[in-house]
Amino acid sequence: MEQASGVVIEQVNANIAKVKIDRKTMCGENCAACGQICGSRATVVLAENKINAKQGDPVIVQIPTSKGFQAMLFTYGIPILYTFLLVACMGTFLSETLGAIFLLSGIVLWFFLLWILEKKGVFFAMFKTQIIRIQEHNDEKTEHHNRTLRQR
Repeated sequence: MEQASGVVIEQVNANIAKVKIDRKTMCGENCAACGQICGSRATVVLAENKINAKQGDPVIVQIPTSKGFQAMLFTYGIPILYTFLLVACMGTFLSETLGAIFLLSGIVLWFFLLWILEKKGVFFAMFKTQIIRIQEHNDEKTEHHNRTLRQR
């Protein structure tokens, strides 16, 4: 499990809140290494809110990293496998035109299905992020970090 600092930006319902967190960069926080093309690192996640954090509260969020690979594989692995299988069938069982139509429509259908599942909360139930504690306001570095997140 990984932990991240964030700020509650909205209470969705009694048990779920939207939290803006500052995600880590691929270049290991050394933005000079990638030419600073990372853009904004803030992202919004839905988090289980059993501790009753309110809007504007600085919080620590626990993210299930063990499930992250599963989510990535589910989201991108299936379309890639579908693409490889379809390309292998092109020229043998399918014409290139028909294969291209199947490829495009299959990938669009897959991501539409993922969008529907996300709207229904299936991914939230599978890969649950939780607010584990409210941060104290007396830490100057933490307060500066949270002000930065609120401004983004």
